[in-house]
Amino acid sequence: MEALMARRSVRRWKGEPPSLEKMHEVVRAGMFAASAGNGQPWRFVIVLDAPKVAAVTDALGWLGGEPAEDERPRAHVVVLTPEGASWAAQADGAAAAQNMQLAGVALGLGSCWFGSIKRDAVAKALGIPAKWHIFSIVSFGESAEEPVLEAGSGRPSRDEAGVLHVPKKPLDEVCSIDKFKEAPSDG
Repeated sequence: MEALMARRSVRRWKGEPPSLEKMHEVVRAGMFAASAGNGQPWRFVIVLDAPKVAAVTDALGWLGGEPAEDERPRAHVVVLTPEGASWAAQADGAAAAQNMQLAGVALGLGSCWFGSIKRDAVAKALGIPAKWHIFSIVSFGESAEEPVLEAGSGRPSRDEAGVLHVPKKPLDEVCSIDKFKEAPSDG
């Protein structure tokens, strides 16, 4: 529970790139995610080479604006699923990405899970064949920020000081017992 509650999506990093050993541990955690029928449909590409990290970073959609040059990700893991894969295979990719983020917490790494990706640019930069779909990218490095968790809903945003605020709905708005209950946000 500690790792679950400590995990935050960070969008600013510092320090040196994580070691290959740490990144192997991150991917190993992804491989231990639940997988429908144990199909394990995924493939992972660890990106540590500085020019390739930069190329992937440039292909990401940034909430709240791109980070400064010295605050960019230090590494990425590209999560691949087979092109045209079933919903279950896509869910497997999501479970793997979540496990990798939790492993990052345990290894002292901040991470952010991206779905807004210029996939053609990443595929070209990393030599990914067309038979593989870039499901998502998880970026890693030592966190240079501590996002503030607060009650509410909506997209994360930065205040005037650049601090990232992340609203989370309260439990009683998203969870009901024994019978579905509409929440004000269900409109």
